[in-house]
Amino acid sequence: MALSVGIGFNNDKNSNLAAAAAIEQAKRKIHVNRIDLILVLATPHYSPENIIQAIGDRLDSPRVIGCSTEAIIIDRVIHKRGVAVALFHSNQMKFETGSVQHLNLQNPQQAAASLIHSCKSEYGEKERRLFFVFTEGAPNNIPAIHHHLRKELKNEPEMPILGSSATNMVAPDSSFLFHNNETVKKAATVFVLGGKATVKTVTRHGWHPIGRPRFVDKSSHHIIHSIDGRPAIELYKTFFPEQYHLLKDPSSSLNLYYPLGIASGKRGTFFIRNIIDVLDDGSIVCNDNVDSGSQVHIMLGNKDSCLQVTKEAIQEFKGFFSDQPTGLALVIVSEKHHRILGRSFERELAFVKRAAGENIPVFGFVSYGEIFDTGDACQQTLNSRQNNNLTLIGIK
Repeated sequence: MALSVGIGFNNDKNSNLAAAAAIEQAKRKIHVNRIDLILVLATPHYSPENIIQAIGDRLDSPRVIGCSTEAIIIDRVIHKRGVAVALFHSNQMKFETGSVQHLNLQNPQQAAASLIHSCKSEYGEKERRLFFVFTEGAPNNIPAIHHHLRKELKNEPEMPILGSSATNMVAPDSSFLFHNNETVKKAATVFVLGGKATVKTVTRHGWHPIGRPRFVDKSSHHIIHSIDGRPAIELYKTFFPEQYHLLKDPSSSLNLYYPLGIASGKRGTFFIRNIIDVLDDGSIVCNDNVDSGSQVHIMLGNKDSCLQVTKEAIQEFKGFFSDQPTGLALVIVSEKHHRILGRSFERELAFVKRAAGENIPVFGFVSYGEIFDTGDACQQTLNSRQNNNLTLIGIK
């Protein structure tokens, strides 16, 4: 048995009781004495310090990783309140965790090197199969850090570098990360999977370009100052002369259905950027970096298009566990993708569960930004930070 996973969940209002109950439930499911990794998810209703204390009181594993999230996915259900833990055990796989704090103050190259060094282990570079990064604090240097991660890990071109942001741009103080025996903010944490592991990754979003391409003349990190020689907001004024002012509200339907798309190096694919503010000079503020010189489109997404790409992702994922009755299906869904699907998302989770198999636990969470880099040269740019995606990760 390559990988055993036990999952527990509880939504008691008391943080310590909820975490304790989730741990005991997970322990009953995994039936092993040694825990190699603990993945923890919690909605912002709970005290992360109390959760860490509950874990330390009940489990001996030195490796704890995880994040806060708007919602937790367990098999076919998405929970808007609760604490969840996934306990990992394997005699064939290896696990390591690491972290870099004060990420907003770090030089990107040094931060990437420090993050890799923090999770060095005895199994070495050739045995690594997955590098997964959690971030908190939405620092501007995340794309550059990812760029340097890929450069530092150039000897492992086929190893996916995946990641997720815990930062809620509307309520940033509510987010946090777990790492070993502490909780951290404005940081990056990482878990590395190595040894005899097989990893399958699929990602999709349901937004498509409308209109002709435009080009960013000037930008600085998250702020686009001008597009095609005009203040950036003029692009939206052209399409939505009566509604463009709604972009100042990150939760507006205009922002949800019509974000910006940044053309990637791969023809016909786009990274999504949601707008979170409009400045007095007509600049627009995005939830992630946009480079000067980028080709951009206004994008259109709706429930039908998101359902379609979800089905495509599931179809690609189907059959991965057919030769191995144990493992984990990890689901990461963007807050925007989840918001568009609404109640339909649980129906899609049922399809994910069916594709994985009844014996394979499905575990996941809502994200505020994703990194998806499978080593494809077209993705090795500062734009590989993504938004609005549904990502499926199979581990066996």
